[in-house]
Amino acid sequence: MSSTDWGLWRMRRWGFFDQKDRALRVSVSGPVGCGKTSLVEKLGWALKEEFSLAVVTNGLVSTVDAKKLRETGVLPKERITGIETGVTPRGQTRDSTVLNLGVAAQLERRFPDLDIILIEGGADNRTGMVSPRLVDLSIYMIDTGQGEHTPRQGGPGVCTSDLLIINKLDLAHRVGASLAGMARDARQMRGDRPFLFTNLFGGTGAAGAGEVAAWLRRQYVTKRWHNDLTAATDSSHPATTGASRGIHDSPLSPGQTDAICVPPWAD
Repeated sequence: MSSTDWGLWRMRRWGFFDQKDRALRVSVSGPVGCGKTSLVEKLGWALKEEFSLAVVTNGLVSTVDAKKLRETGVLPKERITGIETGVTPRGQTRDSTVLNLGVAAQLERRFPDLDIILIEGGADNRTGMVSPRLVDLSIYMIDTGQGEHTPRQGGPGVCTSDLLIINKLDLAHRVGASLAGMARDARQMRGDRPFLFTNLFGGTGAAGAGEVAAWLRRQYVTKRWHNDLTAATDSSHPATTGASRGIHDSPLSPGQTDAICVPPWAD
């Protein structure tokens, strides 16, 4: 059994895939430079008074995004974890999710009141899509600077993410990109799935991310309502058995280290 298979077996054994009442996990992925870290920061400013938040960032050889977020003061430093994946961030968020699942589980154990975990991961091309095994909702970002043709080229992120964001409205005229054309192509590729135009450059606090924050609020309410309904009809659900929200059943005693240990390259 490979190390990846062993890690997945342990997580299934201890219920990390099955827990209905854990924090909502939301991915923010897209090509380098499209504005992922800016979006995560602005969502933090927009939602921190309403929700208990944490952030996980993925980088190939550095945790610079996590350090940048800590410097903004948007969240307490202990709620922001940076992972040096050693492989492409896509590899740790799509192909092998064990490390991110482990970090998310530790955050949930450390902060039992956690509502939302934002998981930022890069994508070296348009096939980069975060595994549904890792997250409940996926946000995929592109930007107008990549050209008007970007939405029509498709790919899993553009076509199947829960929300597509087309960022950097201010650059469209500089590269000759038609926003109407990008909207038409996005609608054609995505059908009824939503997409938003944003301009996250400049401004302070949550400026530019208001619509994204509103969408995420609605999704959270929908997910919580579904979980509460499940709890009301399922006697085995944690909410009806007295188990604390965000705490997993595991073979560890309360005084032991977390079930999944963060390796040295997780900052």
